Amino acid sequence: MKTLQEIYCVENTCRVVQFRRLMWWKTMPVFGWPCVILLGGIRSPRFEAERRMLDGLALAEDLRDVRSLINDYLGDTADRGWLRPVMGTQISVRRLKNVARAYLPGAISHGSSAFQIFQKMEP
Repeated sequence: MKTLQEIYCVENTCRVVQFRRLMWWKTMPVFGWPCVILLGGIRSPRFEAERRMLDGLALAEDLRDVRSLINDYLGDTADRGWLRPVMGTQISVRRLKNVARAYLPGAISHGSSAFQIFQKMEP
């Protein structure tokens, strides 16, 4: 079974090594971009949880994998304070789910169990 990274890069003609950076900016709120750049960008130690999340996302083969990654990411207490959501320097889980739905197999039908899993996660 193909991973999200392989599917995404084939459909968007990108190199595999570009996947994490592309997903970073695709799932990061736009108003947080300047703060991310000022804090040292994607390679900053402050964004270790986000890098782990995106590395796992690259290897995801179905929506269950993505759900597990999201749960791990939301449960990670490293550098979680009130400032990160205010500054917009954390990955948008909603945007991440939308990317997964668009590229992973089995995510198209609204009657599928994978879609229902994500519906339960919506705020």
